[in-house]
Amino acid sequence: MSDRRSNASAVSTVGRRLNRGELDLTLDAARVAIADAGLTVDDIDASLRIGRHGRSGRFRRPGTPEVQDALRLKLNWHSGGREGAAQIQAVINAVMAVGAGLARHVLVYRTVTESTAQGEVDGPVSGCP
Repeated sequence: MSDRRSNASAVSTVGRRLNRGELDLTLDAARVAIADAGLTVDDIDASLRIGRHGRSGRFRRPGTPEVQDALRLKLNWHSGGREGAAQIQAVINAVMAVGAGLARHVLVYRTVTESTAQGEVDGPVSGCP
């Protein structure tokens, strides 16, 4: 096992009514994080999403298959489940995947689009004036 460990994080553009899709924002942040870790997309062999998949009201979250296809990742393993120790569960799963030899470099991501979705509704958002 290599002694080399790296991690990186990135945030996409943040704001309301960005006129950009959830997947587009996710991919921007993923590419920056991968480059920041000194890796390329070809190095990524596992992917995990933090939080639920699909729609929750107006909020859309791209799943690991969508991100995999868009980045053309060649994955050995992926996960997008929500069981476990809340938000940190994806990081725990990534550490376990590397430790078990299932992956060498894992992309862990979270997509949040609540601000943009607020502008997409006709009238006030429930609970907001």
